[in-house]
Amino acid sequence: MDLLVGGVADRKVGVWLPHGYLAKNSEPREVRASFGAPPVRCNVASRDLLIALKLQPFRLVDRRDIFALCFDPPDAKALRRHLERLGNPVLGTRLREMPAIVEERAFEDSFKGVYRVVSKRVLARLKRNLAALVRETSRGSA
Repeated sequence: MDLLVGGVADRKVGVWLPHGYLAKNSEPREVRASFGAPPVRCNVASRDLLIALKLQPFRLVDRRDIFALCFDPPDAKALRRHLERLGNPVLGTRLREMPAIVEERAFEDSFKGVYRVVSKRVLARLKRNLAALVRETSRGSA
């Protein structure tokens, strides 16, 4: 991602978002560092926008984050609007790939190691919410 005057761009996938769009779809939050630094107050993108943004690079770290962001059900309608705004059909394809990806043993092991999640009930909840998100997001697409 490149921070530009007036917006941010991802050269890899050719997406540009104006700062106004990001501001409209974010909220002030307190962010804490893991190493004991004092918390910082800043705007953080909404969960559905974070998912849309993380579908762009789609690295392993992004796939794990997308999965973690499904602990509570994300807003499928808002995600669909973000995907339409971003205008890259690859992003919808990547989202539809996620349920199969999270079933892979290597992914699950990686997720458990990074997020320290070992509860089968939590993993089942994440998978259920992800599947619902994919289903609901795909329902409104052409």
